[in-house]
Amino acid sequence: YLGTTAASSAVMGTDGRPHSSYIDVNPSLQLPPGGSLMPGLGVHIRNNMWAISSHKIASISSDGSRITLDTLTRYPLNFAGLGYYFTGARWMVDSDGEWNFDPNNKLLVARTRDGQSPGDRIAYATLPYGINLKARLFITIENIGVEGVVNGILMSNTEGIVLNSIRLSRINEIGIGALAAKKARMDKLDISHVGEGAILGWDSDDVSVTNSQFDQIGVLKLNDRIVGLPTHTITAITLANNSIVKGNLIKNVSYGGINVRRTSLIEDNRVSDFCLELNDCGGIILDSSAVGTRVVGNLLQRGLGNVDGLPSLFYSHSVGLYADNGANQIEFSGNAVTGTDFGMLVHDSYDLTIANNTFHGNRRYQLWVQETSSSLRADGNIVNVKVDTNKFFPTLKSAVVRHGTTQNNDPSDMSVFAGNQYANLFTDKVVLEYIPASSNHYGLNAWQQLTMSGVPRNLDVGGEVSAPLAGYAKGLFDPSIFPNPSFSNNAQGWAKWNSGGGTPTFNAEACTGLAGTCIKLSSAGSPSNFSSPYFTINKGRFYKYTFDARASSSNVTLETMLRRAGNTSYASLQGDTKKLLIGTTWQRYTLTFLATDNAIPNTAISDNGARLDFLTIPAGQTVWLANIEISPVDTNGLVKDSSVFIGNDSASTRSFDCPETGSSLSSLCSKYLEFPVGNQVIWPITLLPRESKVVFTQDISHPDLDRDGVANSQDICADTPQGTVVNAKGCGLGQ
Repeated sequence: YLGTTAASSAVMGTDGRPHSSYIDVNPSLQLPPGGSLMPGLGVHIRNNMWAISSHKIASISSDGSRITLDTLTRYPLNFAGLGYYFTGARWMVDSDGEWNFDPNNKLLVARTRDGQSPGDRIAYATLPYGINLKARLFITIENIGVEGVVNGILMSNTEGIVLNSIRLSRINEIGIGALAAKKARMDKLDISHVGEGAILGWDSDDVSVTNSQFDQIGVLKLNDRIVGLPTHTITAITLANNSIVKGNLIKNVSYGGINVRRTSLIEDNRVSDFCLELNDCGGIILDSSAVGTRVVGNLLQRGLGNVDGLPSLFYSHSVGLYADNGANQIEFSGNAVTGTDFGMLVHDSYDLTIANNTFHGNRRYQLWVQETSSSLRADGNIVNVKVDTNKFFPTLKSAVVRHGTTQNNDPSDMSVFAGNQYANLFTDKVVLEYIPASSNHYGLNAWQQLTMSGVPRNLDVGGEVSAPLAGYAKGLFDPSIFPNPSFSNNAQGWAKWNSGGGTPTFNAEACTGLAGTCIKLSSAGSPSNFSSPYFTINKGRFYKYTFDARASSSNVTLETMLRRAGNTSYASLQGDTKKLLIGTTWQRYTLTFLATDNAIPNTAISDNGARLDFLTIPAGQTVWLANIEISPVDTNGLVKDSSVFIGNDSASTRSFDCPETGSSLSSLCSKYLEFPVGNQVIWPITLLPRESKVVFTQDISHPDLDRDGVANSQDICADTPQGTVVNAKGCGLGQ
């Protein structure tokens, strides 16, 4: 894409909606030798996330900075930097695989990918329809192939058409046009290399598409690389009321996979590699017209969300299951979604059942319940969304579920969560809930305990964290490496800093209310930071640090960060800063992290190693610390955290071997457990068509009966009450 230099003004079209009539471009655009822009050339513009519109150049301003279009764009061009490209001139054919057709001279010019003469290998499609059944009744067509036409089969305003074992390929626009078709049956279709959509059936009724396969719909790929130009496309299968879409394989799709309307069934389909050219699209997309539809047992994998041709403020937005703009009375059950941005997005929709689905490894959130409008009711459009017995397994640190509203400060009636299974292998977050007044992350226990105006919300009753399995420690701890833990010589090695307003102080003293010696950190007239003595940290190793703390006042803010100690770098080694509120009574705090880099003292390169910082103690406040420990996890036999989604997208039963078989990580194969039941995986595993499983690694050789994260063999404080913060010896505060 080239990029527009400014937003275009909006003009009202005859449809009463805003559009644009021009684009502003760089007048210094460098064209290939012999190239020039002129009226009549094609110009194709990315209007927004989900739409590209095609036009002709009507005129060009005298300075070359503005191109007026022959027709209005589909949507207003509200941003600078929207992508566009030109077509329609012979001088543009300057790379292998490109072509141009001159309709006036009936001349086709092409450069083949192999550099050889086109010969009779290339043809320009002019036949408008391969098969024209418009307005026909009760016709059966079987075992026929159509290729190289503008549209494959026209069957609009028909009734009782049966298509069986039909192959359609190299179709410029629509594979099967089924507008207002009734009682049609399509089975065992093979449709590939189609320009816009495989099946288009707006206003259809009682149409079924079963046991068929669709490939490269709206997108052209060669050797797994996109080589075609992006154009306007629709969902691969678009049907209306009382439709059945069942047992199909849909792959390599520019936009979305399946879209239907009222009282339809979408069952046992496999949709993969969608949203390849456009964005804000989904494997299955339903809106307010799909009342009473059931979406059952589908497998959706790998949604890209293409942001090429969009300004930098846009992000990839592919969705597996998309309930949009008033979708209601719809069941989503038994589906599996992996490899999209959002496993499922509920946008301003209501009365939905989301049950027994599996969401794994989706990049942003496994589920997003997003309320942005109050057009249907004053308290917001989302209400009565039932989310129960689903399996959520994130593989990144983002929250599992995003749940919130921009319409009010009470999200309690939006959704009902119950009995869901969560994985905390890569994150301890379960929900990010937001309202206009705030935004907060919650673990499962905190989420379940939430109230609204003092009334329990009863969130996710019966919900559980099922990975990793409780009752096992991750590994064994080595002795603490924290230097000078007794703060001898008045806390030798500690340092202090603030931006002005007095000098912060620290000193060692006998603890009040706790045995042993403390370090007293006193802020001055501005927020103050304190740093520990230096020590060594090794990249890729897990560490657990614990400390006891109290403050001079209630709710004193404190941030901790284990970081490089300079002089060359002060980067964090633990990831995000840990933010705490410290009270006036002693509490124990802990963090386990994977070191992101080495920090080894080395005077030759002025590297001081690592240090533990206690940051932003408010002006005039004091914090006391005691019993600081930094304990490395023994790396011998430590099991790498891993999770794999295994899905059978074929039409027959298949067996799958361990993904690490034959690799340097083959020892992991014996460590895989099935989520959420926790059974050890016996390889190979056998899956039925469209069946899937999620497996994860965990070492279960270190039992931890009191579930405090410290193995029984090292736990000197057995039977610690659940939820107690403990150190590497398994002991809580004062034990």
